Amino acid sequence: MKTFLRENRGFTLVEMLVVSVILGIVIGAVYSLYLTHMKNAYNQDEVVEVQQNLRIAIDTLSRDFKMAGMLAPLTNNPLSEGLPLTLHNYSSSVTLNSTSAGGRFARITQDSSTISGTSSFTANVAFSPVLDGFVIGDTVKIIRPFDNSRVLSGTLVVSALNTTPPSITITPSVPFPSSEIIKAGDIFAKSSPAVVSDTITYLMVTNATSSDCPVGQSCLARLVNNVAPATIIASNLSSLRFSYLYDIDSEDNNPSDPNKIRAVRVTITGVTTKRTDPNWVPKSRQLTSVVKIRNRRIY
Repeated sequence: MKTFLRENRGFTLVEMLVVSVILGIVIGAVYSLYLTHMKNAYNQDEVVEVQQNLRIAIDTLSRDFKMAGMLAPLTNNPLSEGLPLTLHNYSSSVTLNSTSAGGRFARITQDSSTISGTSSFTANVAFSPVLDGFVIGDTVKIIRPFDNSRVLSGTLVVSALNTTPPSITITPSVPFPSSEIIKAGDIFAKSSPAVVSDTITYLMVTNATSSDCPVGQSCLARLVNNVAPATIIASNLSSLRFSYLYDIDSEDNNPSDPNKIRAVRVTITGVTTKRTDPNWVPKSRQLTSVVKIRNRRIY
């Protein structure tokens, strides 16, 4: 009988090295693909964030441009010539005239009896003033939409709010005059007492002029009645440009007569700011919108 001996042996060193090299190449390729995918994902997230900021900025600007001049005195143009902003070290800007910078209005639904000499006055309104954004302590104006005139002078302060029925109680700084009667259709407008109309200024700021703007970025800010601090609307921006369209089908960026402006072209550019790798290159996106001036004065 013959005995067959099986040869038992393991892998040689050369074979182990070859396998290790092949595995290293495969793992390196997979890891490189993973890193590329992650960088693209991070970059895309940053681009999405920039696009969201641009949309927020355009939406906010558009709303204020459309509301500019609403219920304002007929002598006030929706677009202002601008205000001196050197006090706050702000750059160039555009300024709008607004009856209520916060967009808070309430329509009175009934005529009043005489209010002469009274210390307060309660008027029913169309909707709940609480839901419309009024709070006790607000200063308001009463406006007659027929000619946008102010019904009462002096400072009017909200002293009470009711939901059933919806009503607002106001207390004046001086007694009501005998000649004034509040009428159905008059409008309560939440506004600063010190100005005829609120002003809204849009401008670009950095962390040097507004601590709410992230370091190393430029931000769109909204300044009400030229009182600091400005509210940051959107960040990750690189430029803000306004150009003005006229009735004569021309356009420029340095308006000489706001009365002739029929629309404003707003162009905002945003840029990514997070450095994801040593070869990082910022990506920019731009959004443009043409906003019609609805309440302009035509003389």
